[in-house]
Amino acid sequence: MTPTIDPELLRCFRSVARLGRFKAAADHLGRSPASVSMQVRRLEDLVGARLLDRDNRHVALTPAGDALLADAEALLALNDRILRRLDRGSGQGPLIRLGLPDEYAARIIGDALAMVTADHPGIELTVETAPSGRLAEIFAAGRLDMAVMVAPLVAGDGANARIDPVWAGARHLPPTPPDDAAQAGRDATPLPLALYDAGCPYRQAAAQALAAMGRPWRPVLISPSNAAVDACIEAGLAVGVIDRRRLTPSLREIGADWRLPPLPAHGLHLHRASRARGAAFDALEAGMRHAFAGMGRI
Repeated sequence: MTPTIDPELLRCFRSVARLGRFKAAADHLGRSPASVSMQVRRLEDLVGARLLDRDNRHVALTPAGDALLADAEALLALNDRILRRLDRGSGQGPLIRLGLPDEYAARIIGDALAMVTADHPGIELTVETAPSGRLAEIFAAGRLDMAVMVAPLVAGDGANARIDPVWAGARHLPPTPPDDAAQAGRDATPLPLALYDAGCPYRQAAAQALAAMGRPWRPVLISPSNAAVDACIEAGLAVGVIDRRRLTPSLREIGADWRLPPLPAHGLHLHRASRARGAAFDALEAGMRHAFAGMGRI
């Protein structure tokens, strides 16, 4: 008889391949790392090939594992689709309305949402991106079930990840302001800034810090788009405030050289409405917390 592959073996393999660690896959699947490892070894025995290269910290796909992953995705999708059709009494899964800051949306979507929706195909998910201030308003109005927001970091406030905003400028900017305007007080040439839209905590922090030192500024760009702000700073049209970990080769930190005021640390906070209950919400929260841990902060 032709052997068959247990979908749970493929599900464990896919989780390890995507998340890069057995511990992370175990947390995501609600299993022990030893159980996940055993399932992957069973799959390797079944297909007759090593699928993952392992070390003490990470795993990587072998050529055989890379070839199997796409087929595993397709087979799991078909398996889940058949089960949904057969289980007509279960109906559609819950609608989850999630709010994300634009700056972190790509990371969270890639690290958390794709895995959660793959393993919980009944979930109906809608995502809205907006500045954190706007997300707070929408969440308070009851139009979001879960939301990730950036806010100044306060000890003991339950932040899920630490963010260190810094003054950023294009790599080709001069070491100091051309007119050394930072020493000129309120008579200085206004500092050109690329800012996020109203409701962004970075924008508020920058404005307050500059006002405290008496440094004038002018907006060159105001946009809800993370890409637009980055492009304006990289082009040298303005300076701005971004997460230090998001500095690209085209950007450098300029706060000390340009004698700009220090900025307070911020935190990334996950908010979940009291009505957002059930396994699907639990899985989404666990996936996002894993994404936060992968950022290397807190």
